[in-house]
Amino acid sequence: MSAPRSESVWKGPKLKDVGNLQYLRLGDNNIHTIPSDALKRLHRLRHLDLRANNISVIAEDAFTGFGDSITFLNLQKNDIKVLPTLGFDNLNSLETLNLQNNKLAHIPEDVMEPVVDTLRVIDIMDNPLVCDCELRWYRDWLKNLRDKDDEMMQKKRTLCTMIHEHREYSLQNIPLDRMNCVGKNLERTSGSPIPQRNGRNTLTAVLIFAFARVCF
Repeated sequence: MSAPRSESVWKGPKLKDVGNLQYLRLGDNNIHTIPSDALKRLHRLRHLDLRANNISVIAEDAFTGFGDSITFLNLQKNDIKVLPTLGFDNLNSLETLNLQNNKLAHIPEDVMEPVVDTLRVIDIMDNPLVCDCELRWYRDWLKNLRDKDDEMMQKKRTLCTMIHEHREYSLQNIPLDRMNCVGKNLERTSGSPIPQRNGRNTLTAVLIFAFARVCF
C-alpha cells in the first residue's frame, strides 16, 4: 500500500480499517515525522518504508504500539542526525534496517543494543560517520555474520572519517586502537554480547555474591 504525498506530516488515508496491513510504503511524501499515532492500529505491519522524506528526528516512542511485528524498516535518504537512546526498543523482530544517506555522525552501541541480535542487514553507508569506539558494535557485528546475507553485507564498504587526520577508512577493517577503543572494554571479545542497560548485569553479580555467602 502506498500513500499520497503531503506537505509535512502524513495524515491519510485513514488506517482504522486496515488492521491486517503488512506492507506500507510512505516514501517521497515530504513527511517530517514518523506518523506514530496513525500507525499504532497496524499490529501486523512487517515492512515500513519511509525513504526519501524529510524526517530529521525520531521520537523515543516512535514505534511504540506497532513495532513488535516490523521486520523491515527503511529510513534511507532522510535528514536524521541523531538516534534516540530508546528509539529502537520496540522493534523486537527487526531484521533489516536501512539508515543509508542520512546525516549520522555517531551511532552509539546502546542505541542498537535492542535490535543488533535480530538484525541480518544493516545499511549505514553514506553517512558522515566518525571513526570512534561508538561504532565498535558494527565492526563486531560484521565479523559475526553467519547467514546467507554475509556476502552482500561484506561487499558494502561503509566508511568513517578520522577527524584529526581528515581521512576516510573502511569501518570493516579499521583497528580498534585507531577507533580510540584502547582501554575501553577490551576484555570483550568479538561476538560477546553487548552489555545490557539498567544495571541488570550488576544486579545479577550482586545476587550471585549474596547467594554464595548464604551457602558458604
